[in-house]
Amino acid sequence: MFLNLRITSKNKSTRDVKAEWADFIAFEDEFDQAFTIVLDPKKSRLKHLTWLSWHAESRDQKTKLSFEDWCKDIAQCGFVVGNEVEDIDPLESKAPTGA
Repeated sequence: MFLNLRITSKNKSTRDVKAEWADFIAFEDEFDQAFTIVLDPKKSRLKHLTWLSWHAESRDQKTKLSFEDWCKDIAQCGFVVGNEVEDIDPLESKAPTGA
């Protein structure tokens, strides 16, 4: 199970990250709530999705910043649906195309 998340910086650049099982467990430890609260717009807070995005980037070693410092450059975090995901390294290389 995973969630594709898109992070938008204040300079309007975007990057995608995949939140995985380890991130969900860390979320539950951090907030003492089931990670599924992130999926409920009536109960979720901005900090929940933002923290999950930061943790996924930290786990992937794409940032070494603390959560507070990382947030200073963030304009928004959101879910990515379907095949819109960018910048996530594939597990396998694509089949060659062309001549």
